[in-house]
Amino acid sequence: MMSIRRLDSFEQGRTFGANAGRVRRQIAMTVTGRFDPARYAAACPGVEVLVLSARACEGFRQGTGRWYLNDDHVFAFRRDGRARYWPWRTVTPLAVAEWLGCPPPSVQTVRTVEKINVTEPDWESMFDDWRQALAWLVQVAWVERIPAGQKEATPLAAWRIDPSCARPPQAAGLKAVADTLMDILTGHEAVRRPHPLGRDGKPVIGQWGNPVMRFDVSRRAPGPRLHGTYDPDGVFVLLDVSLHDDLLD
Repeated sequence: MMSIRRLDSFEQGRTFGANAGRVRRQIAMTVTGRFDPARYAAACPGVEVLVLSARACEGFRQGTGRWYLNDDHVFAFRRDGRARYWPWRTVTPLAVAEWLGCPPPSVQTVRTVEKINVTEPDWESMFDDWRQALAWLVQVAWVERIPAGQKEATPLAAWRIDPSCARPPQAAGLKAVADTLMDILTGHEAVRRPHPLGRDGKPVIGQWGNPVMRFDVSRRAPGPRLHGTYDPDGVFVLLDVSLHDDLLD
């Protein structure tokens, strides 16, 4: 049975954005977009397909704090919290179904099967220096998550890694750290719950006189935290990614 639901109000979009993928697998597209919701619902049994109006898309953006939905992209959300979007003409309903883990359709119901390889490259293994890998992954996160029509208006701010910064612990993962940096560098840091690093009841001040801020790398608590500050030129400086509080001077 197909599951297609239309969202028309700002509040509906905001609520969906805040909870996307947390309860069930979901697909999102716009009412005026290029995608046929019936085809995606048929290819993805058990997945809820949501069709958003322009007003609902505004609410969706506020609810997620990070995702931008427009006519040329389709989004999918897994129950493990992972999300992905595809541009028009680069994806088929079957590719989305495969990424969501839907069972393959029977031969009787599908005449032509087009398979697109959506396996993510192992970026970390392509660099000897983890700093180079992280810098590249930040660029990859920006390319993947900011739609083409909004890239000019949403550039990456300047940033750098402090020489004292050690490689993030394995529990954090460079890809998750890169996603966090991308949110910070594009002005969407609110989703990472920024707050000053404290010690003895007082905020820790970095070497340039600005507070050292903490950002959630994972939405689940407890989890890794990214620490950073700003230098006199307004450049964000990555200081540390750790699982503990009492690290920075």
